[in-house]
Amino acid sequence: MEHSTDKGLSKPDDKDIQILNILKKNSRLTNTEIARMLNFSEGTVRKRINRLLETGTIRRFTIELGRSYNEAIILIKYKHSEKLTVLSQLKEIPGSTYEISGKNDLAMFVEFYNLEYLNDIVDRISSLENVMDTETLIRLK
Repeated sequence: MEHSTDKGLSKPDDKDIQILNILKKNSRLTNTEIARMLNFSEGTVRKRINRLLETGTIRRFTIELGRSYNEAIILIKYKHSEKLTVLSQLKEIPGSTYEISGKNDLAMFVEFYNLEYLNDIVDRISSLENVMDTETLIRLK
């Protein structure tokens, strides 16, 4: 089994992939339940999940909400010399951030329940020292 100890550089093997596929469907399952489903020991599942967390393969466990919320994409331009600073600061704001090509540098996907919450998120991003501009797109359907 080949695994790197550098964050994000892990090469999950077949057992890791099986565990990840189960967690993607239901991250609330216990290690014992996952072990039972895959015919592994609980210790094997626990150690593999811990390693996947340590290497950055798993960043967080989350939930998927029903459609009682709305979605927005916040397009972001930043000072290119401050890329790492901006990316680090955006980790503190709820949403998924992606580097993109085009006239904007980043796209942040945000789920929100009301416009006040979305406005707060946009204000937090806009107030970051090295963010030059934002544009918000709200999903209509």
